Amino acid sequence: MKKLLKRAGYGLLGLFVILLGISFLLPSEQRIESSVKINAPIQIVFDQVNDLRNWDRWSPWKKMDPMIEMSYSNPPTGKGAFYVWKSKHERVGNGKLILSEVIPNKKIVTALDFEKGQDGSAEFTFEEEKKAVKVTWSMMYHIGGNPVRKYALLFQKGAMRKAFEQGLNGIRENSEKR
Repeated sequence: MKKLLKRAGYGLLGLFVILLGISFLLPSEQRIESSVKINAPIQIVFDQVNDLRNWDRWSPWKKMDPMIEMSYSNPPTGKGAFYVWKSKHERVGNGKLILSEVIPNKKIVTALDFEKGQDGSAEFTFEEEKKAVKVTWSMMYHIGGNPVRKYALLFQKGAMRKAFEQGLNGIRENSEKR
């Protein structure tokens, strides 16, 4: 019995060492991206993202936690505009989103500051294609060397991509209604 426990211990230690070694091969930054085509004028589509008050209508995190508290800068549009959110939902949490770069009808870059010590950036690009607008939402995660966070993001990528698709579909619905 003692030999069996010793072998099991060595096996677990070996597995831990292997997983730790593999984590060094995983990237310290990850990009998640999704796109949608919207049949609406580019200015209407762009304003869905540029005016932070519109996020209340399409944000996947607002749908996840309808009780989320959001407060906006004045003005709530353009470079430097921000909103702060507070949520008791564990997957939403608390943080701040800032429009760090705004190129009208082309691109919006957001800086994300999550209270849990994480940060990130997201980007929305807008491309006119005939009578439609292609919107791409991408996010860059800066996860550093922490092996646990590297593995966690591998499992979260699918959920994040699904959230992006939900948000983009919300932008499409709100833009095409107008």
